[in-house]
Amino acid sequence: LAAYAGAFFQLRRAEAFEFVRVSRALVELTELREAFARGRIGWSALKAVTRVASIDTQRAWIDFGLPVQILRLPGIYGPGRSPFQAIRRGDVRLIDKPGHVFSRVHVEDIAGACMHLIDRAAQGQRPRVVNVCDHRPAEPAELQRHAAQLIGLSLPACRPFTEVVESMSPMARSFWAENRRVSNDLLCNTLGYELLHPDFRSGLRDCLAQEEIRPQTLVPDGR
Repeated sequence: LAAYAGAFFQLRRAEAFEFVRVSRALVELTELREAFARGRIGWSALKAVTRVASIDTQRAWIDFGLPVQILRLPGIYGPGRSPFQAIRRGDVRLIDKPGHVFSRVHVEDIAGACMHLIDRAAQGQRPRVVNVCDHRPAEPAELQRHAAQLIGLSLPACRPFTEVVESMSPMARSFWAENRRVSNDLLCNTLGYELLHPDFRSGLRDCLAQEEIRPQTLVPDGR
């Protein structure tokens, strides 16, 4: 599907799967489908609403009336949701694909950005779509190596992507298919949000500190 969409419609893999997700949701959400067809709701809002609306609530979403702001999030990490758990279990596989980078955001900056954007909206600054991410997109292996250094553990040898791609699941291949480098210029420069964790190094130090204080409640497997 992704290859077909790319060849015939010039859609990226993520865009193709988003079209499929929304289309499947609209099979049941008939009122939303009609509202979109009549221009009562735009594509950006439709993508957001189909993630939360049900058959019973779709009419309320259509008639909502209040302004909507969409926050686009990249890879999310935080205490209990960081590389440390996998490294301690020995589940990490380092893969080398030069130039393959991802943007990320710490959970505390998601909360901080939400509060900041509520304040900005009250002042009349309310862009419809805002990217919420840190300043430094990075390769997955770089993040894993830094996390291992922080806890003093070694990692397995890094293997080239071309050697392991055939053994990957379709979901894993989708993850590695494209870069996801996102700009936070609107959030940080135009709207003035100051990141609590401007890069993964700051964020991982915070995760480690919080996990060591409350390991049983923050780390899913209790390690």
